[in-house]
Amino acid sequence: MRFLKKLLICVYVFLGAFVIYCCVNFTLQQTEPTTLIGCVFASAGVESIVSFLIKSAESKEERKNKKEDSKEDIDKEN
Repeated sequence: MRFLKKLLICVYVFLGAFVIYCCVNFTLQQTEPTTLIGCVFASAGVESIVSFLIKSAESKEERKNKKEDSKEDIDKEN
């Protein structure tokens, strides 16, 4: 499994556990850490955006390499 997929899986597992913790904490103490919740989800959003940009750059590079390889194969045939 690629590093980026492992990282995203870990981020989403953490977010799931964090949401469960916040629900339990709210049930027991009737308070919620609003600032902490906002910061955690904002940082997860930034991580997701950065991961998307990395993935799209890798995909663009792969398409470029594939296109160059196909051009070289066509040139070899001629």
